[in-house]
Amino acid sequence: KTPEYIACSGQYARLQDIRMRMDDAQAHAGQGQVLEKCVLCETLDMARAEDQGVVEEALTLFSSMLTWRVRSSPRGRSGCFTEDSECTVSAPETIFQQEGAVEVLLGALCGSRATWGTKRQCVLLLSKLTVVAYAVTFGQAGVFGKECLREAGVVQALVEFLKQWPAPVERAVCVHSIMTLRVIATGPPECKASLVQAGALLEVIRHVKMCEDQLEQLEPAGVLRNVAAGGLDCKRAVCSAGGVEALSSLVRIGDGLWSLQVEVANALGDLATGDTACKAAVVAGGGVKALVRLLEASTDISKTQAAMALQAVVEDHPEGQLAVVREGGVPSLARIIQHRSEFNDINQAYAATTLRRLTGGSASTLASLVHAVGRQTLFSGIFHGSEIAHMVSRLILTQLLASDQREMRRLVAPATMLIPHMQCARLWKHSDSALTIGLQIINCVVTSGDSSAVVELVREGAIELLLELIERPSNTQQVKQTVGRIINCAFKTKLLTK
Repeated sequence: KTPEYIACSGQYARLQDIRMRMDDAQAHAGQGQVLEKCVLCETLDMARAEDQGVVEEALTLFSSMLTWRVRSSPRGRSGCFTEDSECTVSAPETIFQQEGAVEVLLGALCGSRATWGTKRQCVLLLSKLTVVAYAVTFGQAGVFGKECLREAGVVQALVEFLKQWPAPVERAVCVHSIMTLRVIATGPPECKASLVQAGALLEVIRHVKMCEDQLEQLEPAGVLRNVAAGGLDCKRAVCSAGGVEALSSLVRIGDGLWSLQVEVANALGDLATGDTACKAAVVAGGGVKALVRLLEASTDISKTQAAMALQAVVEDHPEGQLAVVREGGVPSLARIIQHRSEFNDINQAYAATTLRRLTGGSASTLASLVHAVGRQTLFSGIFHGSEIAHMVSRLILTQLLASDQREMRRLVAPATMLIPHMQCARLWKHSDSALTIGLQIINCVVTSGDSSAVVELVREGAIELLLELIERPSNTQQVKQTVGRIINCAFKTKLLTK
């Protein structure tokens, strides 16, 4: 029996003794589970052993100690005690941090003699120590702190581990490693940059393509989202690595996981807040199509995040504006404005802002917007819709009526769209802004040169209504002047002679 064999036998025996004492303490329900610090540190030291069997056993025991509390009173090496009010009791994570647990785990993970069992244990422990504590502390710092994890080299070690997949280890372990990277990516800019420099984005995207389960896809999507929330260099890195295409491929409607949909929408929205190149990458990578599909999702929060992301896409970006129109986003946005739901006010506000930004686009974008929404919908929004629908319709119609191009004005000229609203007299009673738009539309019809349209308006009582407006004392002088100009124009062009 060699000295190494004897040493390993002693370590196995010691680990077995500790486990038996822990099991015995757990068997007594009335006793608190408190562990001596010296025992915890001894277990951690054995995780540095050369024998991989000892390392695996020590890591397994190490993992079970996470549910125990630790005290530092000098009570020898017997191991487990009941809770004592005279000693100071600490959470085990605090002791692990002080004793260099991260370095021990990384040494075991990256060791030349490490077995897959050892690597598996290390990855799961890193995930447990960071992700669970991150959730408990509501994302403040985690157990070791994201900066500490980055400085210790956790990012590079986990990326190297992911590069070895497929390997003789279950996919769930890879998901846990990505989960740890996701937590680190919520840290300061240096943490996000470390993922980019270590090549983590390529590995994360590779796992997105390999996974079909949406719960497994949630973690890689979270990594991309957290990195995309960083500076411009991080956004460009995600786009260059193919992040837009990977995120867009995750969108499913019908059986889609709502939390995954929200991650995708947030990530694409963060990327679209970058420079023009980032916006162009979102358009080219199918991001707009994915966001438009999310507007039809079953959950309101998915619609909200998608509408918010589309705002960023269309802002000062003509290609993005055309892409939203081309992918059928305008009717979806219009439906959000018209329909009521729990998140109605929030959804409508984002949808309205996106449509408002589209009205500031090129003439072709505006024309496409009118055709997609429909003239009847615009008129309904002005005269019958909610406050937000009224605002959006007013913005679009005002933009059209103010255009220097006659073709643009003719988009709203057909009198048949206005007649139903004139018949119920809502045009004059809805609001001052509706009255102004209505007068502009009548003026547009009169000056369009379409005699049949003007005759149709006269037949439906337009002249009588105009005269009634002049006689109402509540109308401002500006309204009266507008009415006078319209009637004047109609007679001057000899369209109204009877």
